[in-house]
Amino acid sequence: MRERFGSKAAASANYSTRPGEGEILTGATDHREKCGVWEIWHRPSKSVVWVAEGVQHVLEKAEPHMKLEGFFPCPEPAYATVQRRTLIPVPDLAYYKDQLEEINELTSRIHALSKALVVNVSRQRPWHRFEVVI
Repeated sequence: MRERFGSKAAASANYSTRPGEGEILTGATDHREKCGVWEIWHRPSKSVVWVAEGVQHVLEKAEPHMKLEGFFPCPEPAYATVQRRTLIPVPDLAYYKDQLEEINELTSRIHALSKALVVNVSRQRPWHRFEVVI
């Protein structure tokens, strides 16, 4: 932090990932204090901005250090369905909601008809079969 953005920014930044007392440090962790620095790619101004929590000013603002097609250093997220020309996701239910409502209506009508259906057994014929009258 101090090497990249200077001692003034390093002094005012929030160091939130300090090792706790009695904490066992393994892997890539060490005893140095660390703070989060955000790298923001701003398409309208075609610049990259670095900011950190606790620092009241922009740490650095520069031209993009990579010449990328489409400006951003990562591809668009993979969504199943999105609105046209945006990254706003659309629930799949929105596409077939009217079909579900129609199925529910038809099912309730079938259920009502089956409850209303009454089967009466009338007389017995000589060959021992029952005649069903609906």
